This record gives sequence, structure tokens and C-alpha cells, in this order.
Amino acid sequence: MHADRDTVCAGLLHDTLEDTHVTKEDISHDFNPEIASLVDGVTKISKLNFSTKQEQNVANTRKIITGITSDVRIIIIKLADRLHNMRTLEYKTEFKQKENSLETMDIFVPLAYYIGAYRIKSELEDLSLRYLKPDIYMN
Repeated sequence: MHADRDTVCAGLLHDTLEDTHVTKEDISHDFNPEIASLVDGVTKISKLNFSTKQEQNVANTRKIITGITSDVRIIIIKLADRLHNMRTLEYKTEFKQKENSLETMDIFVPLAYYIGAYRIKSELEDLSLRYLKPDIYMN
């Protein structure tokens, strides 16, 4: 997947608004308004509560994500973030591994499919299966 310069910058800065005292305006000033908007969009998705597992809430969450993201690059950045998190999940507790894997299967796999990111979708499914069904994964 090829990304433009603004998307790559926003991907690198995706946790900045959550994890630091840097503001959207700071990012806009130091980089550009487009990057600031992308980072802000990823932050809005990150603030959604994915903890409910009920089918209706999962569907609603996917609708909310696609509704609040006016730019598909925001979803791509969030998917890349989730993919990185899933690739490094082995360092988390077993509870976190299962929780993140369920969330990935319920929310992020369908989002990847929705935007046509099939390789990301497949890898997210594979990584989730490692923690949700280890006996099947090993075979």
C-alpha cells in the first residue's frame, strides 16, 4: 500500500494528541492543516469505546467510524496502528491479547474489508486467530 507524504506523517504522529500536550493547532503550525486533520481523525477513532461485544453495538461502532471519517486515510492510519499493535501483542497479558483480538475481529477486520485493504484484513484475521483459537492457529 502506497501512502502520500501527509498520510505517512500523520501515521507517525497518530498518538501525539492522546499522549502529549501537543495540540491540533501545534501540528497544523509545525506540519500543515491536512496532517493535523488526519491525526485528529485518528484520535477521534481511538477515543471510541470498543469494549461492548454485543452485535448491534459492533455494527454501530463500524458505522460511527465510517461516519466520522471524511477521509479514508484516517481509517488506513488506524488500521496500520492496529496491525502494529497486533504484531506486538505477544508482550501483553493473555487477557489483553484476547480482548484486542476480539476487538480486531469485530471492528477492524470488517473495516479493512470495507475499504478494500484485503492484505491487512487477512493479516489481522491471522494474528487474531493466534490468540483466539491457538489450537487451530498452530495447525
